[in-house]
Amino acid sequence: MRNKKGFTLIELMIALSVIAILSVVVIPNVGSVKTESKNQSVAANTLLVRSYLENRSGKDSIAYATSINSGSTSTAVLTGLLKIIGDAMTEYFSASNTIQNPFNYISSINYSASSAASNNSTSASVVLGCNSIDSLPADNNAVITALPSGKNFTGDVVAVIYSTGYVVYGIDNSGNMVNINIIKFPPAPPIVQSGVSGGNTGGGTGGTTSGTLQGNVNSVVSYIRSIAIDRILNSPKQMWAIMQGTLYTDLNNQFTPGNASKHIVNPFYANADVIGNGNGYVDPNVKYSIISDPTQSNDAIEGTKYSNRAGTVIVCITANPVGYVVYGVDQNGQNVSYTKINLSTLVTADMTQALGNNVALVANTLSSNIVNLANGDQGTMSTNAYNILKNLSMGNAYLPNWTNRANVNTTDFKTGYALIVGSWNMEGANYPDYKGTVVVDVLENCTGYEIFGVDYTGSKYAYTKVVK
Repeated sequence: MRNKKGFTLIELMIALSVIAILSVVVIPNVGSVKTESKNQSVAANTLLVRSYLENRSGKDSIAYATSINSGSTSTAVLTGLLKIIGDAMTEYFSASNTIQNPFNYISSINYSASSAASNNSTSASVVLGCNSIDSLPADNNAVITALPSGKNFTGDVVAVIYSTGYVVYGIDNSGNMVNINIIKFPPAPPIVQSGVSGGNTGGGTGGTTSGTLQGNVNSVVSYIRSIAIDRILNSPKQMWAIMQGTLYTDLNNQFTPGNASKHIVNPFYANADVIGNGNGYVDPNVKYSIISDPTQSNDAIEGTKYSNRAGTVIVCITANPVGYVVYGVDQNGQNVSYTKINLSTLVTADMTQALGNNVALVANTLSSNIVNLANGDQGTMSTNAYNILKNLSMGNAYLPNWTNRANVNTTDFKTGYALIVGSWNMEGANYPDYKGTVVVDVLENCTGYEIFGVDYTGSKYAYTKVVK
């Protein structure tokens, strides 16, 4: 009979050593395989979210442009868009379409806060946020620098909505970004993008507009008309100088950049509400909502000076007639909603009649007293006339609350007067600064007075003489 032998001690030790070695090598590799598998699941989830957003990008682009055209700020629009997308994704990625975080097995889309970094990343499969910066990151490095990551986001898909598109990426087991996607919105249709239809070919009155660009032009026109007479008449400067000097300041104060309750936004560029000063430096790289140009000397605003300023309202000053031209620049670089503001049409017939009546009142008063007045030197005649006229019930023809009177011997005096009386060295002077005022000069030969009003152009109006 043969004896059956078992394993020897040495054989058992060799077998155990082999098993130990295999356990050291194989078991960690199994863990690595599982981690890599989970990271691949994150990448797959990222592609699902990317595909979903790409399919709705055209709709979101139009929704954004339409809301901006209605006057909303970029931040407000994006916050609203974030909720719309978040609600829609929650419904879409449910049931059999559920996206699950492979590391914590949670299936929820968190978007309660506008910033992705502010949302609960540790109990989500997808984290949504928005960013009011107009431009998408230029490349993956810019995404890594600007947007949130880290181990708190492990297993999440992060999607950030911009005014021009989305950024989508996943977070692996190390807290690093993987599978980064920068998705640009497709161009919005021009009628949504700018709110305008075809413009004219060069500054005439042709061209039609609708929507925000026309609304912006209308707002500027209404404002200028509302301040024009008051601003010009209240100025201690000539009409031309005050129109040029305060145009930018007035527009900047009325349509304050950054103030959503006041500003005008360029419909082509979200949050572009900068107002340019054509009397200074207009940066070719800045997107403006309004540009004031005080350098124009006539109303022929032709050519292509502002053809590269799509969506901008241009405000120019004109010399003949004295006034303004306001228009918008459409997406083709054409002038649209071209509007002239002739200041002569803002000075009403009632104002002109009031000025003539004031001149007649002064002339009749002096005529009734001319025998006594036309004696003495120029200074005496000026003082005597002033003492008789200063108690007349008469306001400035354009601004009746201007009731000041002055007896002067120089043309250097302030505005705000209903009546000015001067000595002979004022005869023949120009009075462009004193609209609506009645001026009385002593004639050089001291035989009487010349009387006239100053109209809106700074010219003499209803000129008459009273002599002894």
